[in-house]
Amino acid sequence: MYKRRNEQIQNQGNVDVWGSNILAPTPQVTASCGSGFCCNNSKAPIQLAAISLPTFSGIYSEWPTYYDIFGVMVHKNDQISDIQRLFHLRASLSGEAAQVIQGIEITAANYSIAWESLIARYNNKKVLIQSHTRGLYELSAITEESKQLRTFIDKLNCHINTLESLGENPRGWGSMLIHLITSKLDIDTIKA
Repeated sequence: MYKRRNEQIQNQGNVDVWGSNILAPTPQVTASCGSGFCCNNSKAPIQLAAISLPTFSGIYSEWPTYYDIFGVMVHKNDQISDIQRLFHLRASLSGEAAQVIQGIEITAANYSIAWESLIARYNNKKVLIQSHTRGLYELSAITEESKQLRTFIDKLNCHINTLESLGENPRGWGSMLIHLITSKLDIDTIKA
């Protein structure tokens, strides 16, 4: 039986119909997902949601995220001209950040001046460290245990993780960090 099956395979897709010796061609069936790519191809493209251009208002703690996303989407995008970059830069800024480049005319030559002005103002590691350290001190005190405690922990971890990414070691602050945290907790949480 296996010998007969191997012969069928060797006959390039011909099938033995109901045990007879008559070989009929097997219809060729190909699977398609409609995208032109094989469905089991791990590099097949997927439809991603559109990413909107980030906005920046001048809050120092938001600068690293804005800088990275704008940098990839606009600044390093070879398909956009400098005049378009400047237009997108202006459109994505508000508040204090918009004032930094307010006096710069919209010309292709001025894009690099505007971008560098923002970098000079906001890409300051010391100010970012101070901003997140201040954020630790300005965490709201907890009056109710459950929901406020979760929010407190999330904000605390956010500031600590960002400080670590900036090269600081807030977990090594020891008793100072413990005092800072416990001073924000309610009596019931401290006792627990």
